[in-house]
Amino acid sequence: SMLTGENGIIFKVKEAKEDGILILTDLFGGSPFMISTKVYGKLQDQIPMEIITGMNLPMVVELMTNLDKPVSELKAIAKDIGSKGIIDFSEMMKKYGEQRRTNYAN
Repeated sequence: SMLTGENGIIFKVKEAKEDGILILTDLFGGSPFMISTKVYGKLQDQIPMEIITGMNLPMVVELMTNLDKPVSELKAIAKDIGSKGIIDFSEMMKKYGEQRRTNYAN
């Protein structure tokens, strides 16, 4: 049977050993986050662990193509790509329109 909840996370963290593990959760304060912080409290002095909340699809896709990198680098990638994955389309179009007008003026 598949391990779930805290036991599942403990199993995965211990399985990671010295390579460490980056845990992604959806919401700060949500159940997956709270369970992860409990495990962090128990094991972070033995196994390199990081927890990032606010997980989004661009973040996950980028991380999946970088699994050979150390946890500290993965954390930096997650934070960078996660925030860049949030795009205000109408704002982007306004900037694009301004650029086009500037280009035509020259």
